[in-house]
Amino acid sequence: MKRKFGFMFMIFAMISLASCESKGKKITCKPENFREKISELKSEGTYNVIVTGTISNNKKFLDDLAAALKQDRTVKIHLDLSESEGLKEFYSGASNLLGVSLPPSFKKLSTKSFRGKNIKYVDFPKGNERFIAEENAIYTKNHKILGAVLAGATELNVAEGTEKIVYGAIENLDNLEKVMLPSTLTELESNNFVKCPSLTLVDSESSQIKKIVSCFNDLPNVQVKLPKTLEYLEESFKNSKIINIKLPEKLNYMYHSFIALDDITEIELPDSLEFVIKSFVDCKKINRINFGNNLKILYSGFTLCPELKSISLPASLIRLAKYNNFTEKIVNFSDGEWYFDIELADASGWIWNSSKDACDPNEHKFGNLSQEILSSPEKLGEFINTESFDTYYGGIWKNEYDVISEPSDGVGTWDDFCLNRNF
Repeated sequence: MKRKFGFMFMIFAMISLASCESKGKKITCKPENFREKISELKSEGTYNVIVTGTISNNKKFLDDLAAALKQDRTVKIHLDLSESEGLKEFYSGASNLLGVSLPPSFKKLSTKSFRGKNIKYVDFPKGNERFIAEENAIYTKNHKILGAVLAGATELNVAEGTEKIVYGAIENLDNLEKVMLPSTLTELESNNFVKCPSLTLVDSESSQIKKIVSCFNDLPNVQVKLPKTLEYLEESFKNSKIINIKLPEKLNYMYHSFIALDDITEIELPDSLEFVIKSFVDCKKINRINFGNNLKILYSGFTLCPELKSISLPASLIRLAKYNNFTEKIVNFSDGEWYFDIELADASGWIWNSSKDACDPNEHKFGNLSQEILSSPEKLGEFINTESFDTYYGGIWKNEYDVISEPSDGVGTWDDFCLNRNF
């Protein structure tokens, strides 16, 4: 029996030793001489650096870490802080940091905590009640919030039970190729799925997300399966190459989205969509849009779309205006013009502001737009482009609605602006 126990112990010891050796040569140092110790390491080597003692100045230690790893990027480090004290937050983008073991004092997680492109693991201390590392992501202990993603991740299957992804957690991840979101996810904060050059698929179809703001931007070649529950889309799908996108049937509101998408030629907008505001700019190949049957507001956008020759708008429309976006792409006034014919399903009861000083509400002269213009798609397109003015009070609208100024400084919403609700 003793022989058997001794043999098993030897095997365990050999495994432990192999594990230590796989992390490279063991180096122990204090926080105060950490930078000096790293500078003494030989190029091309891999080291297991163990820091012991108290880290009294969090920022200084992290600055020393960045400077030390920058000195020789061929030196690869497994950083063990589990025996240190005092470190409350951690962040590193060093490409030669291969992994980190955190101390019990660690409390503050940032989306930039683990952005080194070669980091493969994060270990939290025993007894940690705040965070958990699972596959390539860091969650709160109960899995409800995804707080960070390792920069080396190639696939991300967000854990079932996750309800929220924090701001910028999935951003600037060079290696990420595929992401699957769970059915429990209800909140996707802004600046996610941004500048991930290898990303080819984001499947969020089964999630419960209703609102997306500033996501799916600067992506080179990706298929996005949007949530079936999505109702609100803002500042999203800019400067991206999107493959086979289908807008969900509950989408109601689109603001400043689908900008500079060179590969979309046709798009179907769902019947649920009532507001399209400052969207579809610089989509050079788009030649057809189906607006659905319930669109109420078409306000601005559709500039720099040279292949779009005509649009047909449903009888539900109550507001149509060309007010320019003045996006970065639109430098000259002529870049913001509409060059397509406009066909209205309901060409009766439209009014416009004929004042030449359309910016001054005291000078407004509202009147009925002639049937000669309204009944001719070509003449209406020319009228909107040349006579209805690029102002908040320009365009045409149904005569039972008033025009008010664009909401700003936190006062009012675009719903208020478009439908004349009091605010």
